[in-house]
Amino acid sequence: MSQCGFQVLDWIGAFLWYIAPSLVAVALGGLLVQWFFVRRANEAAFIDLLMKDLEMLRADSLEYWNTLAEGVDEKRRRQILAQKMKGTIKSLSADLRYYCRRYCARRERELTELIAEISDACTGGEFESTPSKKTDNGRYLMIINAIHRLKSELFRRKL
Repeated sequence: MSQCGFQVLDWIGAFLWYIAPSLVAVALGGLLVQWFFVRRANEAAFIDLLMKDLEMLRADSLEYWNTLAEGVDEKRRRQILAQKMKGTIKSLSADLRYYCRRYCARRERELTELIAEISDACTGGEFESTPSKKTDNGRYLMIINAIHRLKSELFRRKL
């Protein structure tokens, strides 16, 4: 290699010696920022999933607590709705525990209390006992209030 080739390599080496730390810092900074925003986007997507489950629970509880159990079909429908509500509550409880462990471990007790309140509102009292011939509008209002308290907390975390 000629003398000129060594001078170019020396110049490139000196240039990289001074610029490499900056390039590494920018690359690491970019990775950290990207990690933060991906984490926030994943949290928001998970909250949206929880919101869909809460809406499904709201709709099922509306139908359950406002359906008269007079005929065989209505009784069967109420039994199906009762099972759907119990399954949704268990699913929400498990998803909320996972969410808390991953994103907000310090608030797990508070969010667990909110899901317990929803469970009590949905299933408390005469749930699945001998099918009643009357509807219970007050129960549905308790369910809506409990669901909206949890939704408000989740929306606060999302924003």
